[in-house]
Amino acid sequence: MLLSICIPTYNRAEYLKKSLESLVNQECWPHPEVEIVISNNASTDDTAAVIAEYVSRYPENIRANNLSSGIDAHDNFDLVLELGRGEFVKLNNDTLMWEPGMLGEFVDMLKQIPADIFLTPSSLMAPAAERRVLLLDGLDDTVKYCSYFLTWIGNLCVRKDLFLALEDRNRKIASRLTQVDVILRLISSGARAVIDGRIFFRTQNIVKNLDYHTAEVFGSNYFDLLGEYLGNGISREVFEKEKKRVLLDFIIPGHFDFFHEKAGIRQCGFWKHTKIYHKDFYFYCSFFKISFLWLVSRFFTHEQLRRLKYRIMRKKSS
Repeated sequence: MLLSICIPTYNRAEYLKKSLESLVNQECWPHPEVEIVISNNASTDDTAAVIAEYVSRYPENIRANNLSSGIDAHDNFDLVLELGRGEFVKLNNDTLMWEPGMLGEFVDMLKQIPADIFLTPSSLMAPAAERRVLLLDGLDDTVKYCSYFLTWIGNLCVRKDLFLALEDRNRKIASRLTQVDVILRLISSGARAVIDGRIFFRTQNIVKNLDYHTAEVFGSNYFDLLGEYLGNGISREVFEKEKKRVLLDFIIPGHFDFFHEKAGIRQCGFWKHTKIYHKDFYFYCSFFKISFLWLVSRFFTHEQLRRLKYRIMRKKSS
């Protein structure tokens, strides 16, 4: 078995069904070298029934693990990767929609390129979007070309034996960014990494039920992880550029959520969790962007802006 597509899921029956359909409708499916493994984190909706339907349709290619009691989401990420039987295990959000024909392209990439880690940010916003395949030369390249898409679980595909050999894989579980720690540790220890800027899949447009603060996780925890390698794999120049990019492109839209994309706990503590920026002039200038986004949200929906941004990025990358 070459590839295990590993899907951790919880209470997203409707989205999981669409995600699985995007896989089983691939022209190469069922693929003799690909399996789908699903770990259901004690869902209380129809998730178990959806999983059972697809297991019954493809018993040779789809397996499931239904937990009787819930565990931390990041423990479920780790568990589903352990359950994969493939040479490579790939984390797959339960909201991912694979683009037609791209599963076959992904398998071909694994066969043709000698690497240990394959990163697929699958976004026109990613710095590597204009590139097809890039061999990453250490952590500087990883941060430079992948940026905050390192935090996305759908970005990661890793050789399973390397993953299992990593000690205390969930040591950073409190950061909510275990997958970032895994990537950084493996590459810093010499694992060969590749980033492919093609669009393999996209995320379904959903309201996300967050149980964390955006500014805390991405303005504090993320840079704590990167900071461990500052001057020892990650240069000051790359680190500072990443700080600015994350603040303007991710933290501000995510924290203030003017377009109501997220549900869950109330987002607060912006100043408290962005201490890393308090000496940067652009941080104070960013409040103009906050005001601008608030104003734009009075007249446009996020979907309208998302489509406009997508068209602009398409033109830039073509």
